[in-house]
Amino acid sequence: MMADENMPARPMSPRPAKVMVRFDQQQRKLLDFLRAERKFGTDDGEIIRNVVLDYLKQQTKRSK
Repeated sequence: MMADENMPARPMSPRPAKVMVRFDQQQRKLLDFLRAERKFGTDDGEIIRNVVLDYLKQQTKRSK
């Protein structure tokens, strides 16, 4: 029996992380468009994080 099997299930706590990504020209244009729209934020990292969170929220709604 593995030690993890005895641990109660609990949600993961958020932890800060830096992630390096590369964007092609089309992706950069989309990021610029989203920045101008200000729906997801104004900073690259903020926009990417909020887009991912929104996507995950939509996926959760679809699976119900």
